[in-house]
Amino acid sequence: MKNYYQILELPNYAPAADIRRAYRRLVLITHPDRTPDLAAHDRYLAINEAYEVLSHPVRRQYYDALLRQPAVPVKVEASPAEELHPDPAMRRRGRRRPQLTVPTTQPLHMRYAAEFGRIVPRLRIVAGLSLVLALLVMVDFLRTKILPNEAVQDFEYVHELGQNNAATYFVVSTQHAKFEVEPTTSLTKDDRVTVYQTPWFGKVRQVSLYSEQLKGVQLQLEGNPEVSRAVMDELSKGVHLRPHSFGYAWVLLALVVGSGVGIFYPPLRIDHAFNLGFVNSVALLLLIVYLLFM
Repeated sequence: MKNYYQILELPNYAPAADIRRAYRRLVLITHPDRTPDLAAHDRYLAINEAYEVLSHPVRRQYYDALLRQPAVPVKVEASPAEELHPDPAMRRRGRRRPQLTVPTTQPLHMRYAAEFGRIVPRLRIVAGLSLVLALLVMVDFLRTKILPNEAVQDFEYVHELGQNNAATYFVVSTQHAKFEVEPTTSLTKDDRVTVYQTPWFGKVRQVSLYSEQLKGVQLQLEGNPEVSRAVMDELSKGVHLRPHSFGYAWVLLALVVGSGVGIFYPPLRIDHAFNLGFVNSVALLLLIVYLLFM
């Protein structure tokens, strides 16, 4: 296989800027309008062929993958003496030296380098969009707004059957929010709650209970500050949100950001970039499902 880097008088895997400079320099020397030498004309054609491959990102990725492929070993015919088995007992039986078989199967990333090179640019576009969405989710989280004095209006009992266990919880609705609580939560209709909710995606981060019962207990225990503090701490835990309020989102965000940034890392091998792009696409899909339906 031709080494296009050597044709351009460059080391293997040279940067794109060096390739452009070398091409311009060598074309000026070998152009048919500048020299009548036929050898220079052949070299001019080879330089253009090399630059046509190395200047195109996808073609260059495919070529670099082939260039990294180890050369297929050439089978050398052994002499009759070399073909004899090294063990004397085997030689007496007429056995020959066993032939070593060298696997010539190309690695996976070599065989599919062209396909990876065609798909990876599209995955990078998806990764860029996923990073924008991840940024919006984080900004939305930081801009959490407070909905004070929300009245509990309705309870909806939900019972989900799983393969190993069942999940039960209440979906609580207020004037401007909806959230989930455990079935053991001490919360009744017309209780007043403060809801901490993100403004864009409407995800509830925290709910605090401020009912008349809580105020009454606080007044009764003012004479004993230590007991009052302990009881108030327990009552303030009256609402327990289900953990998927933002727990799953952070895991998905970490996958989206990690894989989205990693796919743009320049020295990354083409098949590794494809794997990161696939992980990024799946994490992005799950994040969208979470934002829209959970």
